[in-house]
Amino acid sequence: MKNFLMALAASCFMASAAASDAAAQAYPSKPITLIVPSGTGGDADRLARALATYMAKETNTPFVVEDHPGAGQLIGHKYFLQQPADGYTFMITSALPFMATNIFLMHARFTLDDFDFIDNLWQDYAALYANKTKPWKTLSSVIDAIKAEPGKVSASVIFGSSGQVAVLAMLEALKLPSNAIRVVTFDGGGETKTAVAGGTVDLTGNQVNGMETIKDTVVPLGIFDDHRIASFDGPTVNEVLKAYNTSMPSISGSTRSFVSLPAMRKKYPERYEFIVAALQRTIARPDFQAFMKSQNMEANWVGPEKSKAQIFENFETWRKYAPLLAK
Repeated sequence: MKNFLMALAASCFMASAAASDAAAQAYPSKPITLIVPSGTGGDADRLARALATYMAKETNTPFVVEDHPGAGQLIGHKYFLQQPADGYTFMITSALPFMATNIFLMHARFTLDDFDFIDNLWQDYAALYANKTKPWKTLSSVIDAIKAEPGKVSASVIFGSSGQVAVLAMLEALKLPSNAIRVVTFDGGGETKTAVAGGTVDLTGNQVNGMETIKDTVVPLGIFDDHRIASFDGPTVNEVLKAYNTSMPSISGSTRSFVSLPAMRKKYPERYEFIVAALQRTIARPDFQAFMKSQNMEANWVGPEKSKAQIFENFETWRKYAPLLAK
């Protein structure tokens, strides 16, 4: 009888271990959700939908994109933090500048340590564009119009974005009040682009790569980086500002990141490694990269450690510019 009980116990233990192994191997056993804290049609949304398609091929698992826009991405960031850290929910977000503005201006109760940055997929550039039907074809002509009639020229931006900060920093450099341009804020890049493409607003402070879908409706005026780039047919803003005897700090664009919850790495390390490997393989796919190029988007493998370092370093830079949004 004793031998029977021992054999039964061993059998139960082996069955339990086998079940645990099977459960581990079964991941993912249901669709994986990608949260996007901005609106449909924006660059983070477009990136998430591209990743969803190709990561599904790498994992044999459906990926579902959910947009949760509002309050400069604060609503979506808070929603993501409320999800279980079980490896079935991740986030594609413009981590910078929006996490910085959430924390510095909106007094968010989270910190950067509440997020696990797996990869900084896409670093974009901030630039200023005008609707093609408007009378201005150069940045200097826009500046002259703003100086002549402050508050008449309008611009669409995402609230808390690098585009908004850059526009305000330019006005500050010109010693103009923050309302010299009538800034109209939106929750997503799709809305800002629709507004300028349709002529609802005159200008937009937006990301260079994300403007590809409406490039025929706008005129590039100036890029807020410290050097020209091939994908932007125009000068740097500081080149133009020389004629006004002033300059402004270089404003980096959005850093779009693939984000996890830190507890997932601790509770489910095998799931974490699975997703990291799947993301890296997806980025390396020639068909994925060809699709991204056709859509004027980017996806690069940076890796968790370097991505985290980049976010934390640039976070301190944004600390200087965030107060401009409160003026």
